[in-house]
Amino acid sequence: MLQFVNDFICEKTMKNVMTIKCILRCFELTSRLKVNLYESKLGGIKMDNIEFSHYATILNCTKRILSFK
Repeated sequence: MLQFVNDFICEKTMKNVMTIKCILRCFELTSRLKVNLYESKLGGIKMDNIEFSHYATILNCTKRILSFK
């Protein structure tokens, strides 16, 4: 499961990652506000570290390491 902290919770699929990216871009275009992805964090639950890093790279945000298993 992926969580775009405080905003999105979804299953860990490439389609969902691309949908989140599209939603954020649409928000920027319609609101004329800029989403600061540098300060945004992606949290992953039960994910392979390589896959998790790949999704964070696609979204251009940092990974949030959760302190529980």
